[in-house]
Amino acid sequence: MPTRDQVIDSLRSVIDPELRRDIVELEMVRSVEIHENGVVDVMVSLTTPGCPIRSHFQTGVTEAVRKLEGVTGVNISFDVLSDGEKQALGRKLGRGSLPEGALAQVKNVICIGSGKGGVGKSSVTANLAAALTGDGKQVGVLDADVWGYSQPRMLGLGNERPHVNAERKIVPLKAYDGISVMSIGFFVEQDAAVVWRGPMLHKA
Repeated sequence: MPTRDQVIDSLRSVIDPELRRDIVELEMVRSVEIHENGVVDVMVSLTTPGCPIRSHFQTGVTEAVRKLEGVTGVNISFDVLSDGEKQALGRKLGRGSLPEGALAQVKNVICIGSGKGGVGKSSVTANLAAALTGDGKQVGVLDADVWGYSQPRMLGLGNERPHVNAERKIVPLKAYDGISVMSIGFFVEQDAAVVWRGPMLHKA
């Protein structure tokens, strides 16, 4: 049967990918309860109720605690840091505020879409990105079109492929004047169909 300290130590391997610190250091481990049958209950505090990386913590905590001898099961629950706790954590990290999701540091998000194909969504996207960049803005383009991805070609990236950094994150490619680009088209051969099963498609 593991001790509470052993469980806490195991959780130091679970890293918050946005804050880049482990959840113990970030004081996100609200409680740990160890039952006589070897089941361990862990409560993790998130920075926001709709945390987009909730599943990351669920998987990480389960895998970390499961490795301990005597553990027969892991139950994970979540709550949310209070405003005071978030402010204290922000000060600890030397930040004014904490990120609240993947787009927390983005000032403006422009979504371009249509219920019909061939109406110029990609052309508008590429030209708008170029115009905003020319106006001195820092711009990123996410081409989320699974069926008609064309931003790699329109922005002159051809057959280039993004690489994965040391933190196992995909690094967007840079197009004209520093436009950051990410597209489904980077992960398939040019002019090839995306052959994905339903679960993978839905995760995209």
